[in-house]
Amino acid sequence: MNLQFYCGVFFLLIFYGCANIIAPSGGKKDIDPPKILSTSSLKNNEKYNLQFVFDEFLVLNDWNKYFYTSPPINNPLLKKISKKTLSITIQDTLLENINYYVCLNKCLKDLNEGNILDTLYYFISQHECLNNDTLIGLVTDSYSNSGTANALVMLFRAEKHDSLIFKSVPDYISKSDEKGRFIFPNITDEDFKIVAITDLDFFYDEKDLIAFHPLIVSTKRDSFVSLFTFDPIVEIDSLSQIDTTLKDNIIVDDTLNYITIKTDSQLQKDSLLKNSIISNGEFGNLSVSTSNKGPFVFELNDEKITKKYVFSSPPYILKNIPPGEYNLRVIHDLDFNGSWTTGSWEEKRLPELVVNYPAKITIRANWDLDLIWQID
Repeated sequence: MNLQFYCGVFFLLIFYGCANIIAPSGGKKDIDPPKILSTSSLKNNEKYNLQFVFDEFLVLNDWNKYFYTSPPINNPLLKKISKKTLSITIQDTLLENINYYVCLNKCLKDLNEGNILDTLYYFISQHECLNNDTLIGLVTDSYSNSGTANALVMLFRAEKHDSLIFKSVPDYISKSDEKGRFIFPNITDEDFKIVAITDLDFFYDEKDLIAFHPLIVSTKRDSFVSLFTFDPIVEIDSLSQIDTTLKDNIIVDDTLNYITIKTDSQLQKDSLLKNSIISNGEFGNLSVSTSNKGPFVFELNDEKITKKYVFSSPPYILKNIPPGEYNLRVIHDLDFNGSWTTGSWEEKRLPELVVNYPAKITIRANWDLDLIWQID
């Protein structure tokens, strides 16, 4: 009996001594952002206290980059996080008969996993509010056609003199999201000038891109506005997109009516191929048909070379193209200078429109490709 007991203890000690120690599983990873449980507001001596209660512990996420109120407030607000609660105190006298939009999109994330809360906003509604109209839009880079993220979009009442815009505080503001989209959900039914700037303040300096709409906007007739950002100082052309150290290697061939841009290594690697293609005449051609008859600059790009074709009028036939796959874009060359021209706020001149063809263009040797493209 005792022998059996000691033998059992001996084998248990051997078993547990040889077993691996495994940490307990933590369960499924949390991928959800904080969920809001309640909100409250209290006005006390011209101060507004807002409180947001969530289901988990919080931290701030790029607050200065994403947070804003519209209309903008003058005095800095106070913010505090205590465990699962965000408290905001607005130390400013708010305008009467105006709805204030408090935007907290992407301003908060959970403490443990860093999951960002993408959408959170709050309206401070005062008595007899007049502003309930909405204006939405899109901010796009005028040359690349990509959405401009986190641009500051500003509305100024129409009577504001142009010389004060980009130099004073706007009446309403919004910020574009990662795709360039923006919204004004609380504006009054008035006439406005709308502009944008790629900075976190309202004032232009030389590193900023800007955008403006040439017409007065109003929710009485407008629901969507497109803005195109540009650098008012530096003009962009296909040559300026290449590092300045490569500009000595630009091949300009007027007989073929295009500009080819290559690096040193590409010139060395492609020299034999290029001579072979030229000697054998193995080029393709592209003919573009469009109802728009404006002066155009067409650009073909295959990530190695960029070819530019300048036309003052139809037909638009792009000749002598080496075989390959290309991206195609067109510039509305309104000033007939053969390149893209930036905009000017002082002259109220928009940047020249650039349109990208939505698919790759395949050029084959000794082949003519006909393309029907409605260029807007």
